[in-house]
Amino acid sequence: MASLPEHPNLSHRRAQAKDLLRAYRRGDARATARLRQALPAARGKHDAALGALDLRLHDAQSCGNTPPPPGVPLFGRGRQLLH
Repeated sequence: MASLPEHPNLSHRRAQAKDLLRAYRRGDARATARLRQALPAARGKHDAALGALDLRLHDAQSCGNTPPPPGVPLFGRGRQLLH
């Protein structure tokens, strides 16, 4: 699991997770792919089944610890994962 930097900006990380969660709830394909890749409960589920999981903020926050699949941005609105 990736570790946080020495001085993480936790409010920035929370905002990133909120962006990801909003995109997932809108049905955004990139957000769905990101969650499917990062969350064990979502692996192998098709879009409808993944949408039925009713994911929460803590689920989206855990995605910051895993690299995204190729071609999938880390988070929305130009935010980047802090290293």
